[in-house]
Amino acid sequence: MKNFARLRLILMVVCVALLVMLLTSGCNVLGIGGQPAVVGPTTPAILAPEPAPGETIVKMLVRSPVQIQSAHTGAASSVELWVQAPGQNTPKLIRSDVPINGYVTQEWVPQQPGDYVITLKTLHPDDQPPTEMNQTIRVLDNVGVNLASVAAVAAATTQPQPTSSPAVEFAPPTVTVQAQAAQAAPEAQIAVVREEVQATATTEVLHYPPPPPAPGVPPGPTQAQLPDFGPPVCDAAKYVGVYSADTSLRVMVTEDDDVPALAVGGTLVHRAWRVQNIGTCTWGPGYEVAFYGGRAMGSGGVAFEAIFPSEPGRRNVLVDTNRLIVPKGFPNQVAVVEVVLETPVTPGIHQSYWRMRNPQGVFFGPIFGVTFETVRDCKPGIYGAPVINKFDILGVGNVYRPTNPVNVQATYGDSFTLEWNIINATNFDIVMEDPTGNIQSTSTPDQSGRATFTPKTLGRHTITLYADNGSCTVTAQVFVDVVPPAGDQFQLNLILSGAASTASTSSHIAYSTAVAPGNVHIEWHHYDPNTDQFILQAESYRRSYYEYCPLFDSIFGWKGYCYMTWSDWQQVDKVDLNVGGQGDAQGAATITNLESRLCPSSYDPTKEEYEVRYVMLANENGRPANPPQSNTVSEQCPPSGSLPTEIQGPGSTPTP
Repeated sequence: MKNFARLRLILMVVCVALLVMLLTSGCNVLGIGGQPAVVGPTTPAILAPEPAPGETIVKMLVRSPVQIQSAHTGAASSVELWVQAPGQNTPKLIRSDVPINGYVTQEWVPQQPGDYVITLKTLHPDDQPPTEMNQTIRVLDNVGVNLASVAAVAAATTQPQPTSSPAVEFAPPTVTVQAQAAQAAPEAQIAVVREEVQATATTEVLHYPPPPPAPGVPPGPTQAQLPDFGPPVCDAAKYVGVYSADTSLRVMVTEDDDVPALAVGGTLVHRAWRVQNIGTCTWGPGYEVAFYGGRAMGSGGVAFEAIFPSEPGRRNVLVDTNRLIVPKGFPNQVAVVEVVLETPVTPGIHQSYWRMRNPQGVFFGPIFGVTFETVRDCKPGIYGAPVINKFDILGVGNVYRPTNPVNVQATYGDSFTLEWNIINATNFDIVMEDPTGNIQSTSTPDQSGRATFTPKTLGRHTITLYADNGSCTVTAQVFVDVVPPAGDQFQLNLILSGAASTASTSSHIAYSTAVAPGNVHIEWHHYDPNTDQFILQAESYRRSYYEYCPLFDSIFGWKGYCYMTWSDWQQVDKVDLNVGGQGDAQGAATITNLESRLCPSSYDPTKEEYEVRYVMLANENGRPANPPQSNTVSEQCPPSGSLPTEIQGPGSTPTP
């Protein structure tokens, strides 16, 4: 036993040790406790700039900012940028920066052509010697197209001259002629190019080339005429394509720039493109997207995809109708350029073209735009027409999501909740009209929301949504039928002869001397105006007064426990009469001889009683209406001798 206890103790110690080892290794793997998991690069390297495809050395332009991005491992206190210029024996310290998460971007501007040796020294907080990385950059003297020179020459003369660089000849005569015409008339003639597209069937697609630049704007190459710059340049942009947003959130024009998009005149439409910064300069203050040709039509905003906000929020600050601010964007980032345009009201073909511009006022990069064929018709599916994604009744009373969300029934006093979602609208209103013609209007800037209403009038309420975009309005409607409480939706009232009135506690019975003895005047009201058939159902009942003795008394012949009581009501007669039709949801009728038919001419009220029960049935299109039956009204038959003798007795036929 002693050895067994010792063995058990040893096993317990071993299990505890193993558990501690497992927990410690697990925490280290997960980064829990102790030193945090290392975040950052795993290999030191110079990440940018990189040689162009097919090149072995990085080439840059003189006086163009160079963005040098590098990765550093371990604990680096700072990174020094040293540059050895051509013809110098020693490098020069340019700047020192602290890396963030192992990465750092440093800028340097070369001032003369030649081969430069870039050295990055990584300094460590301890006594470790600094580590170095080297790269050679060849700085060229404006190889390619100097856009500033081109713009300056074009602005000084109506006939553009070739650039000073012998590498590329640049002379777009077509654009220059159009620019001269634009000086005299802002809206030049638009030439239509017809292209045969081979698909399942031959289809003719109309293309509208970009218009000439606006007056005062230097002419420049179209997107197809832009040359390949080769080595990187400071200001350069690449056209990526038309940007299309989530159509459930907003509507954007997605046709090609030169293909006309059908749009409603006088409306606001959204257009966006994706443009990449392929230059070496960082876009920021002073850079803008400027109106370039055609008609400006409006303005908009720009954002880079890395920070592109959720749709459809507006972005950036508007400078004026012809310029857009460009936020800070680094090389290789992609910008989403969005323009909000107001389409011209004049039907026909209209264009609006835009282009990047640097702080010196020089246009660069592709020309991007949009072509519209504007119409006056406001139809769903055309650009500019508001889109109503949802407009229905979310709930009524305590009923959530009714079966028919555009036509519901509500009891008087119940509230109902509308839910809507609208896009592509600049304004919208919700108008509720009650059965009396009174109008209640609600306007809110929230294009997706809910609102609760409590009707104060019985009958049909029509709720209309008006969604506006400039001159275009789209509508949607829902209906709420407000009905009385359950006991008041179908009411029947009786007026009997005052000469033979009997006591009644019913609120649906009245007496009048204007009603002849034996006649019955009825009035009814059904809340549904579509009911088209009304049937008055009258039934007579009889009960007798008799002596009742318990079974025990009957067996032994005792009379001490016998007593007088009334029997159950038994139906004696029944009459059905059609009293109303289409349009008679509220009506009245006098029926002659009805009491004489259903009540006996004489009876002993001490031994028997008679009463008549009235109820009205309603149908709609041959089927029971809702509700199908009115309240039941009961009256006691008049005493013996109170009915006229000439119409007393069975067999008399009531006349409606």
